[in-house]
Amino acid sequence: MSFWTILGLTQTTDIRAIKRAYAAKLRAIQPDEQPEEFQRLKAAFDSALFFAKNHSSADTTTMVSTNFGIEEHSPHQQAFEIPAMVSFREQLQQVVDDDRHFYDLSVWQKLTETATDWSIDEYMDNSYTIQLFLVERYPCLSKEIIRFLFKAFDLIQLKDHIATRFISADFIALKREIFHVPPFSFRIAKGIPKERRKEYFYLRYEIYQMIAKKQNHGMSVEARINDCADIFAEDSELWTLQLIDLLDKSDSFLDTEIDRETFQTLLEQIKELDQNPTSLFLTNYFNLLTKSTDSETIFDWHKEQLIIPEELFLLMLGTIFFQTQQYVPAFNLWKQLDLSRKIALKKHFKVISPYLMKQEKKECRKLLKEIRKVAATPAEVTATRIKHVAIYILALATIFWFLAYAAEHPQTPYKFRQSPAAMKVADTKESLPISSTVEEETDATEEERINLFGETIEERFVHYFYASNDPEGKQHFIDTHVIDEALKKRLGDYVNQDTFIYKEASAFHYKTSKVGYPEKQMTAVYFDNELLCILESSIGPYTLYDAYGAQWHQLSDEDYQHMLKTIVVTPERSTTIFLKKFLFSNNKEQNLLEYTDYLSENIQSVIKINLNEPISENLKAGYLYQIEQPEIKFIVSDQNQENEEKLILTFDDQGRVAHVFGPNWEEVNEEMIHYPNRIAFKNIRNLLEEPDE
Repeated sequence: MSFWTILGLTQTTDIRAIKRAYAAKLRAIQPDEQPEEFQRLKAAFDSALFFAKNHSSADTTTMVSTNFGIEEHSPHQQAFEIPAMVSFREQLQQVVDDDRHFYDLSVWQKLTETATDWSIDEYMDNSYTIQLFLVERYPCLSKEIIRFLFKAFDLIQLKDHIATRFISADFIALKREIFHVPPFSFRIAKGIPKERRKEYFYLRYEIYQMIAKKQNHGMSVEARINDCADIFAEDSELWTLQLIDLLDKSDSFLDTEIDRETFQTLLEQIKELDQNPTSLFLTNYFNLLTKSTDSETIFDWHKEQLIIPEELFLLMLGTIFFQTQQYVPAFNLWKQLDLSRKIALKKHFKVISPYLMKQEKKECRKLLKEIRKVAATPAEVTATRIKHVAIYILALATIFWFLAYAAEHPQTPYKFRQSPAAMKVADTKESLPISSTVEEETDATEEERINLFGETIEERFVHYFYASNDPEGKQHFIDTHVIDEALKKRLGDYVNQDTFIYKEASAFHYKTSKVGYPEKQMTAVYFDNELLCILESSIGPYTLYDAYGAQWHQLSDEDYQHMLKTIVVTPERSTTIFLKKFLFSNNKEQNLLEYTDYLSENIQSVIKINLNEPISENLKAGYLYQIEQPEIKFIVSDQNQENEEKLILTFDDQGRVAHVFGPNWEEVNEEMIHYPNRIAFKNIRNLLEEPDE
């Protein structure tokens, strides 16, 4: 085995890469317990260093030693020099003493300029020093600086190992929190008294944590904001935190007049100071809540730019979809929230439910049932139990009275009968616990209603006209859901015919498309692989507009197949196929034989050229965005706010992928714009894990 293989490297003269590889391998073993493994690794490291030093030119060495992949700041900035022959800890102290260390990346870049000259022990010792420093000071550093230090000192993959003296247990415990600090601005440091800067930044971060983790430590968010404002009141992000707290406490809706007035006043106050990305986002959000504007610019910001806690952002994103009547994505976001949030959203889930597809509708019913179960207060449960016990005792007393009366009056000509209430108690006293509540009876009624109206209109149509023989049910369906007279007549011909043709209900499946139909949807109905019909129905209210197929509204074969293709091949489906079977697949050539229906001739040619292109892990870990106007597009983005890597997919009139613009695909610069009206559509990793239809 070569020394390159032992280090997990290909041949290179990059000394820094060799040291990083050695450090990573060293952390994976226990030198005291694996001396032979350690000696082999150390020998490989020495050999690689020897090779690099004897095969690299002076120019190459210079390039490697200074390239950290971070842009240098403009040359007119004041230079920050660290004298030679000073220990790393002293150099770090000099950085901290600089007033710009809170936010200026160039100050920190100087600290690591000589990293390629460090021995491996020096590198790991310096890494340990940075770990301890970050544990203490991370609330006082910009996200950009923290990410730089993670990269420069290889902290992302750092793991805790017993007997490893170069790893801080405190850092391991806080690593995720440190890496994901909110993107606060620290340039305001210049306006804060020097001796109180650290205190201010700690306080500001504490406020964020109070909101994000619901940690109040006996003090309100408002009180801590006032403490911060006593030090420095001109930080727009401080007052933005108060906006975020208002949204958090009102479950994102700002339902009361006083909340909305307070929110608007704070927005105006922030505008007078200095707008920040989060306040601009919240301005658009507030306008959407108050119906002051549409939502075209609401997604003009990456989440990485916003100081909104993750769970609250999820809630707000769902609210944006809810306000714009995009109920399916709203439900899929809200169902991820914790139970207390779901309880607060109960009435909104009830609004959403009729617009969901079958599986999501089942999830919504289950969720509402869970909410009902936990929402009853102890007092309500106790009162209900007392009421049921009283009814139970009264019913038994009634029975005993009638029994005693019958015993004393045997001559009565009337046959003794229990009252309906007594019969009910007698029949159920063994099967129903006394703790059963009035709410359960109410829920049963509601459950019956849900079962009656919970299916989609397509499922009901299939049940009555393909999978049962229920003349009354068929007529009720026609009277309730059909308004077109011609369709009423066609369906009416089957009311008294036996339509119980398909007996395996689980074999029915459906493909639905809403694209191109702003107020209706087209659904292809299958039994196993047999296409039965195509249904045209409304989105939301249960109305069937038409049914196409052999026994219904007949079309020419060409028109029927074209209609079917518009359902099966849609931009959304084509995008999913492109991502799963081509962009992130190692079987592109084989998949080209099977999935050509979803690709234009142009993009098929481009894929053939790109058969050996490596898979982008950055895009694979990113997000899929949708653009609806003026024409539908999808954006595959790595969500890097500084230097976004993305692909833009466009579609032809058949719903196929027509073009893919971006690196290694089709280079058209005018297409590579930001698109402020992009809408968050789906996490790419989640999409790739979904089963194929």
